[in-house]
Amino acid sequence: MSVALRRLRSAELDLVRAAEWYDDQRPGLGEEFAEEVDEVVRSLARNPLQHSAVFADVRRVRLRRFWPYAVFYYLHQEEVIVFAIFHASRQPERLARRRSRLS
Repeated sequence: MSVALRRLRSAELDLVRAAEWYDDQRPGLGEEFAEEVDEVVRSLARNPLQHSAVFADVRRVRLRRFWPYAVFYYLHQEEVIVFAIFHASRQPERLARRRSRLS
C-alpha cells in the first residue's frame, strides 16, 4: 500500500523551529534533524498504518535519534497528512487543538 503524502504548513513551521534550535546547539545538527524527519515522513507513504493511533485518528512516529520529537499525522482517504512535529514535553492539548482545527 502506497499513499500520497502532504505536509501541512504547521508541520513545516515546527520543523524549521526545531531545526534552528538544533543548529544553535551545534552547526549542522538542524540539517541532520530535518533529514531524519524527511526519512520518517517518506516511510509513511509506504506503510501508513504501521503506527498505532495515540488519540482519535492521530498517529505518532517517534524520531529515533532526536527523541523526544515525534511526527504526528492522520489518514484522510488515500493521503497521509503530517500536521505536527512536536517535542514530547508539549502539552497534548495543543496537539488536540491543532488537529481539531483541521476537521
